[in-house]
Amino acid sequence: MKTTVLMGAVPGRSLGLETIVELASGVLSELGLEVGTVDLFSLKLPYFDGKPNPTADKVLDVVRESAGVLVASTVHAMGPSAVSQCLLEYLELPEAKEAFAAKNCMIVAVSRNGGERSCLDSITRALQSAGAYDSVRVGLQESEVKAIAASAEKRDIFEKQVEDFYRMVRQNRKFFIPADEPRPLPDLQSSINLAEKEVLRVIERRRKQPLDEIAKKLNLDDLDESQARDINEISKHFKKKFVEPKSDEAAAAAEAKLGEAPKLGSARQMTQAFVRRFQSHISAGLNAVLQLNISGAEPFTGYYRIQSIDCLYEDGAAENPDLTILSDSEVWKDILSGKYTAQKAFMIGRLKVRGNFVLLTKFDQLFSVGKQ
Repeated sequence: MKTTVLMGAVPGRSLGLETIVELASGVLSELGLEVGTVDLFSLKLPYFDGKPNPTADKVLDVVRESAGVLVASTVHAMGPSAVSQCLLEYLELPEAKEAFAAKNCMIVAVSRNGGERSCLDSITRALQSAGAYDSVRVGLQESEVKAIAASAEKRDIFEKQVEDFYRMVRQNRKFFIPADEPRPLPDLQSSINLAEKEVLRVIERRRKQPLDEIAKKLNLDDLDESQARDINEISKHFKKKFVEPKSDEAAAAAEAKLGEAPKLGSARQMTQAFVRRFQSHISAGLNAVLQLNISGAEPFTGYYRIQSIDCLYEDGAAENPDLTILSDSEVWKDILSGKYTAQKAFMIGRLKVRGNFVLLTKFDQLFSVGKQ
């Protein structure tokens, strides 16, 4: 998955924008995205005259192939730099709107001593007019850029904003774009009639669908052992009630097959079931969110939410996690199965973490990792 940085700064007057772009690119690369940078100044893009331009077309081709775009610009006269503004004017073209449509964008504006809010608003209006989303906005002054470069605490604030952008790109998030003019009202009656027809069509199709065909389409990947047992009990009940009687031998075979619980073999299933190993007697007073970003053959995202003696697992991305673990699915399964601890996996380079590293050592203790 590719992300493109549109860099809009004049050499010698960048106000530290290169530092911010380098930091953001590093975070996105660590999270598994391919990052490319387009230096708008070196392109020498001509002023917009209402017509397409070969140089602008090259930029749009890069944007078209990207899952997300980071628009970075210095602030001049309360607005974006001249090179950034030049590109933004091309967004009036239909081909530009097609390239930027529904793209998640992170906007970064760096000023000498003020005006970044107006600059961000100007870039936002241009992007939204092309159908893109201003997913994350960051306004900084030159002094704050220096603080980010010198302070781990300040740097962590910015890195978390970059991680928010990463999550939106990964999830292909959609947003409503505010408009300055009223939108035409939809034909509600036609919508209602179409909805009624669709409901009736689905009902009729399900009436004709055999019970065995429906059962084959059930996906039990998200079930833990307890839920699987409940499903099996319900299945047994309805099998007895609605399925034609079978011979004693066939019935015994069907009963044995019905009693088999789904195997918890995937990385995601093992992670869900791992909650049962939580050591609540040593977690009193601890409140933390542990984000899991698993890649490789069995990719998924999820997180553990620890609240004192309780621990819950949920799929998806958590807001502001205290610790983020990045791992290949096979490595993660080795950790869950007790082959080695999470801390050891980190030390030998098999695991990456972001955030509060102390929680990684606590993870091994809280879940008794490596002590099966």
